[in-house]
Amino acid sequence: MRRKAYFPKKEKSVLEHSSRRNEPRTKTKEAAAIRRTQTAVAIVVICVLLIVLSGFIFANSLGAFSPASSSQIVTAIFEQSSSISEQNKSEPSAALPLFGKTVILDAGHGGYDNGCVYPEGDENPEYKEKDFNLQIAFEAKTALEKLGAEVVMTRTDDSFLSIYARPAMVHLYCLDYAKDHGIPSVPEDFETRIREELRDTIRVNSTDISAGCMGPMVGSGFSEDLIRLLELEYRLDDIIFISVHNNWNSKTGLHGTQVYFVTDESIIESENRLIKNDPYYSNPDYIVRENYYGRDPENNRALARFLHDSITGAVPELEPNLRELVEDNFAVLREQGLASVMLELSFVSNEEDRRLLSDEEIIRQMADGIAQGCIDYYNNR
Repeated sequence: MRRKAYFPKKEKSVLEHSSRRNEPRTKTKEAAAIRRTQTAVAIVVICVLLIVLSGFIFANSLGAFSPASSSQIVTAIFEQSSSISEQNKSEPSAALPLFGKTVILDAGHGGYDNGCVYPEGDENPEYKEKDFNLQIAFEAKTALEKLGAEVVMTRTDDSFLSIYARPAMVHLYCLDYAKDHGIPSVPEDFETRIREELRDTIRVNSTDISAGCMGPMVGSGFSEDLIRLLELEYRLDDIIFISVHNNWNSKTGLHGTQVYFVTDESIIESENRLIKNDPYYSNPDYIVRENYYGRDPENNRALARFLHDSITGAVPELEPNLRELVEDNFAVLREQGLASVMLELSFVSNEEDRRLLSDEEIIRQMADGIAQGCIDYYNNR
């Protein structure tokens, strides 16, 4: 904690006190009157300034400091961070390699959800995945912006954000992006309705199906509403989604970077297995639909490959001793149609990987690897 500087009050000298006592009484009274007048004027001016200043602060922060749910705060953060034009930020040069590209960075976990921890079971663990995820995402944001990219972050502080609120934010951003860039989007009446449903998902900010946490994303497969959004997002080639995580395994010898992505087959296999075996999916509010086929898995696979290779190239110690790329089923990847991956950069359960996470220079190198992977993806797409 920074200590407040202490400056002792300066004492008046004996000479100052004695000279005032020897002044004529009339002159002293006149001087005192002048001083009182000056003091009164100064007090009035200060009061006016304070009233004006406090009114300005109150007007500009009323929403931020009024009672609000965590989901409202999260929504405000996302809307602020997703603004395409930021004040006091110069436009990147068209010569930069990621000019015109947008990267949505999703720092996994947050709030009461620590993610992986070490020591496991400790009430106050030294290593919390959520903190490393956010730190790496901020460093990646800096590296990407230097290369000309527009960067959007789903969370910018230690806030909880559900696995369904995150893709809801992505859908809203993509609708805005299409409109801002003149890209044919969706019918206006549909857009009005779906926007409200997505905002409700963010406001609920939960993983409880009965509370409506999934919004329009509820159930297996995809509703017609979601398919409309997916088909819009398949066309947004200049936006990619990267979810930043760190891993854990009871086999503490496992280490290094794995990259996850989704395909139609990986989603269908997982959903069928979960519906059969997991009581969570027998909830009457969960809808079972026909299997959906429509993704182009090669974009996701290519993004995963380029990111893995560039990250491990920047930090060779992160070369994994297990499978590098993994097809799987994660809501933040499944429920939107952008080219997207989930980075599992290291294993919090591995001693050597924890050492890497504790090194700020390594964190910067990870971020540089993420940025270079984005360049390689666009150069080779």
